[in-house]
Amino acid sequence: MPDRFVTDFAGGTKMKYGVVIVTYNRLELLKECIENCIRQTIPFEKIIIVNNCSTDGTDEYLQQYKADTRFVISEQTENLGGAGGFRVGLGLAGKEDLDWVLIIDDDAMIAEDYIQKCDRVIRRYPNVVACSGTVYTDGKIQTIHRRVIANRTLYLEKNVPLSAYERKCFRYDLATFCGLMVRADILAKIGLPKSEYFIWYDDTEFSMRLRKYGGIVNVNAAHLNHKTVLPSGEQKGFFMRMGWRTYYGHRNRLDAVKTHCSKVTQLVIYAEFMVFIACGAGMCLIPKYHRQGKYITRMLWDAWMDGTDIVKTKRSAGMMEDNTDAGFSPILRRRLMTVDRISGFLQGASIPLRLHVSPIMTVRAALRYEALARDETHAAGVFRGVFAADLRR
Repeated sequence: MPDRFVTDFAGGTKMKYGVVIVTYNRLELLKECIENCIRQTIPFEKIIIVNNCSTDGTDEYLQQYKADTRFVISEQTENLGGAGGFRVGLGLAGKEDLDWVLIIDDDAMIAEDYIQKCDRVIRRYPNVVACSGTVYTDGKIQTIHRRVIANRTLYLEKNVPLSAYERKCFRYDLATFCGLMVRADILAKIGLPKSEYFIWYDDTEFSMRLRKYGGIVNVNAAHLNHKTVLPSGEQKGFFMRMGWRTYYGHRNRLDAVKTHCSKVTQLVIYAEFMVFIACGAGMCLIPKYHRQGKYITRMLWDAWMDGTDIVKTKRSAGMMEDNTDAGFSPILRRRLMTVDRISGFLQGASIPLRLHVSPIMTVRAALRYEALARDETHAAGVFRGVFAADLRR
């Protein structure tokens, strides 16, 4: 193990590092994560753990650390999601006497010299406001965690290529909360993560704010092992079966674009999203993919409705009232039924078209199927059940 040492900064002042860990029902991963933080060659002044109302014995396990002055344990009475957890954790970090704060989930295992490697870059470039390390999974670099905005008008995100990791470091635009470290004083300027995002894209939106102060530098020699892989259903492309997380990703992306991008970029993204919804609805015309089409159309339509006014309304909060049952509020269920009617209309219209009958029959069939979908009161309940099954994985 490398020898521990104390680092100096800004003319001899000791640099103080802290870490925020958000955990939810992954006790074994949390244990390893904490051990890796304790073993750092540059010790953390504060280890802040936000327990998102875990039910697997996490709260009992964390009791042993409450007497340790290095630890700050925050027990939540409900699952705030990653976004809410990091907001709480960074808020607590802001009250401590820290210079830099590392942000990780319980599945991020930082190497014992992670802070030491980042520290060398921080001291060399004092104007840096955020830095990160290289994320590995199963021995392979995961480039999705470090991205650049390739086209600012179209808002095209692009993973930093593997060739960039051959250098000592590189600057980029968008980071995940997997090993991102921010200067503590910058939090007062850019604010905390948006808790209403719940999960996904909260880190990207946070990165957009960091960009205004110089962006992020990746220290390629600082390594961490990310032990969680996306569920297979969410790795197989846009039009495969989407999990409940995907709703949040699309919804939050729309809100981030609305908040940080120009009007032209917003129009481009909105048009792109309408094409996605149309493609999802078009799948309803194909009997083999009708069920998937309804699922995707509902998902995207609701992401659109919530993403364009996420802060102004309480619909998003209503969705999160009951995360064990996918959190669907009565308002959301009514909107899902509206989409059911639309997809029913499209399905009805497709039948006579395939049979080469008259336009009048086409309209009649479309109206008939729309009426059936309107009266299909159990449809939303079935959809809720699918999401609930995803949550229980």
